[in-house]
Amino acid sequence: MKRLRPWFNLVVLCLLVGIAGWLVGGSKPAQAIVSIASEGTTVIPYSGTVEGAPEAVFLTGSILVRTKVVRDPDFGTPPRVLYDFDLSGVVGKGLRSGVRYSAPQGDRLIRPIAATDKVEITFPIIPNRTGGILTPRQAVATFTFSFNAKAGTFARGTVSPAVTLTDLPL
Repeated sequence: MKRLRPWFNLVVLCLLVGIAGWLVGGSKPAQAIVSIASEGTTVIPYSGTVEGAPEAVFLTGSILVRTKVVRDPDFGTPPRVLYDFDLSGVVGKGLRSGVRYSAPQGDRLIRPIAATDKVEITFPIIPNRTGGILTPRQAVATFTFSFNAKAGTFARGTVSPAVTLTDLPL
């Protein structure tokens, strides 16, 4: 019995330290403190063609872009822009087969604020077809955003009116 006592004490001590750490630390991760200077949402029309095998796909629709300008009051780093692109409004149609495509995903970027910012994103377009095997394709959207850099506010955003590209390697 005396041989087990040191192990028992060690196990009890470990449990007490673990419980105390859980109570003190809580279950949430540490959150960064930022100051939100401005937020904006805009809808930008989009159209373009993805060229390549097995066929060209014409894309059309709208892209919802949310912007958030944030400042870090603790470390004094330059303001940054958080971009959130919602591409669910973009649909496509195969020009030969008529197969419908959709862009189910979005993209998020963090960039330093500038008076003019050119952003290019690549996103998948997925065929909406049962049976047979069609692989996802890739498309590109190039945006130009304008900000009032001193005030940290969003001014306007545009996307290239038409994008023609060949398939990119996956």
